[in-house]
Amino acid sequence: MQRPFYFSLFSIRAIRRMAAMLAAAIIVLLPAGVAAQGYETMAKQAILVDAASGAVLFEKNADRKISPSVMSKVMVADMVFHALARQEIAPETEFMVPDRAWRRRSDISSGMTMFTEQKAWVRVADLLRGLVIVSANDASLTLAEGLAGSEAAFVARMNDHARALGLTQTVFANVTKAEASQQATSVRDLSRLALHVMAEHPQQYSLFREPNFIWNRIRQLNRDQLLAMNANVDGMKSWQSRENDHGLIVSSIRAGQRLVVIVNGLESARHAAKEAFRLLEWGYASFEEQVVFARDEEISRLAVHGGAPGSVGVAAKVPVTILSARDTSERIGARIVYTGPLRAPLAKGAEVGRVQILRNDVLMREVPVHTLEAVAVGSLMERAADGLVELTGRAARSMSDGR
Repeated sequence: MQRPFYFSLFSIRAIRRMAAMLAAAIIVLLPAGVAAQGYETMAKQAILVDAASGAVLFEKNADRKISPSVMSKVMVADMVFHALARQEIAPETEFMVPDRAWRRRSDISSGMTMFTEQKAWVRVADLLRGLVIVSANDASLTLAEGLAGSEAAFVARMNDHARALGLTQTVFANVTKAEASQQATSVRDLSRLALHVMAEHPQQYSLFREPNFIWNRIRQLNRDQLLAMNANVDGMKSWQSRENDHGLIVSSIRAGQRLVVIVNGLESARHAAKEAFRLLEWGYASFEEQVVFARDEEISRLAVHGGAPGSVGVAAKVPVTILSARDTSERIGARIVYTGPLRAPLAKGAEVGRVQILRNDVLMREVPVHTLEAVAVGSLMERAADGLVELTGRAARSMSDGR
C-alpha cells in the first residue's frame, strides 16, 4: 500500500523539477519598449552604441573595412594602459626617444608630434599625454620601442591583442598614421576597442578629454572639434585618411547614460563633427533607459538537485537595464542561461548563471545572476526523487540521440 504513495511523491517532485527547469528556459515577454523612427546620415560608415549594454542603436556599413588612420594610437594607448595596470612599467618610467621617432615627428603625418628632442629620456606619463591628446607619432614610436624593443614587435602584439578583443576586421601594420595597404579596421571594431578602453581603464580614459598639451614650451590643442565646442563629450579621436575621408569617434554621457558614436567618410573634420553630434542627439532623443529587473528582484527559480527546497530564486546584484526605443512596439524578452542541474548545498549569493535580455530575439545584454537564499541538502527521499528524474531525463536523451 505504500508503493503508490511513493510513486505519487516522485511524480510531484518530477513535475516541480520540470516546471522549474522550463521556467528558466522560457522567454518572458516584458513591457514593450518603442522603436525610433529611421535615421539617415551623410557618413559612409557609422555606428551608435550604448556603452552600458553594448547594444547597437544604429549602424551603417559598420563592417566595411576602412583605414585605421590615427586609431592605431588608441590601440597603442590601450596596450600601455595594460602594461601600467600589470606594473610592467610605471608613469615615472623613462624611455629614450629613438632616432627614427625624432626624424618622423613632423613628416607626412600632418605634424602629429609632441616635439621631443633626439635621444631625450621622456616619462611614460608625458608620452601618454602626447599620444592621446595630439596623436604624436614620436610618442607612439617611443612607447612601442620602449615596451617591445621594436615597432614590428609591438605591432605583432597589437594584432594579437586585437584578436583577443574580437576585432575581426582589424589588422595593424604600424603605430603611426602612416598608410599601409594591409592595414584595416571597421567602425564596429573601433566601437569595441573604445568600449574596452572605457571599461578597463576609466581613470586613464580621462586623458582623451584634456583640451590641450604643452611640451617643449609648445602648446597644442586636442584635435577633437566637439571637445572644443563643449558639446558634452569626453573624447575620443578624429582622423583623416589617405582618401581624404574624415572620421571621428566620440563618447558622451548624459544623466548617467553613455553613448559612443563613430562616423567615417565625411568631406571635412567639421562635417564629421557635425554628423557625430547629430547622431548623438538622435540617440538621446530616441531611446530611454528601461529597468528590466531591479537589483535583487527574483527573475526565476532554478531546479536544485538534491536540495530542500527543490528550487532556488535567482536575481542580479545590479539593476538590469537596456536602452529601449520610444515610439514603436518592440518585444523585450529575458531568459536564464545556466549549466544544470544545480546541486545542493548552495550558499546564498552564489553565482549560478546569467540572465540574457533580448530585443526582438536579438541578444542585447548579459548579467550574472546569484542565488537569493541558501539551499541545504534534502532528505534521502528528496534526493532519491531527484535521482529518478535525472535518470529518466538521461534515458529520454539517449533514445532521442539514437533516433
